[in-house]
Amino acid sequence: MKKRDAQEKADTKDIVSQQYLNIIEKMQQWARQTNALIVGSTIYKEDNLYFNRLLAVYPDGTYQIYDKHNCFKKGCFSPGKERLIFSWKGFRFSPYICYDLRFPEWSKNQNEYDIAIYIANWPESRQRLGQPVRRACNRESSAYHCRELCRNRSGRYYLSGR
Repeated sequence: MKKRDAQEKADTKDIVSQQYLNIIEKMQQWARQTNALIVGSTIYKEDNLYFNRLLAVYPDGTYQIYDKHNCFKKGCFSPGKERLIFSWKGFRFSPYICYDLRFPEWSKNQNEYDIAIYIANWPESRQRLGQPVRRACNRESSAYHCRELCRNRSGRYYLSGR
């Protein structure tokens, strides 16, 4: 990677991480307006370290966080250290982010959760590759594989799963 490209990526992470509190406020607004649990991820910066952070925001404005544990490129993001399991409407959820999917030992379900949530930005070219991985991971974890409404980088929505 060229030095300029690396600096551009660092600048982009800084710009996004500076919006962290605004993103939480917007997710709280959506959760309140829809009376629904809103789940999404963004970049968080602490002590000069970047985290790929998932937020689970409840209609009452409270939220819980999960930092991606398995990072694709060393040094790009810092790994989170703890799993998150939370409840909503009688179901127990365990959220993960993208590359965590490749490490079933991290998401192994020992009757701790009912549904695993994987947040990922799958480029259109990799949609077909991701489906078998998700299904295998859910079989290993004894979790349900739900149809997902996904949005790829081109902005198009598609359903996966069955």
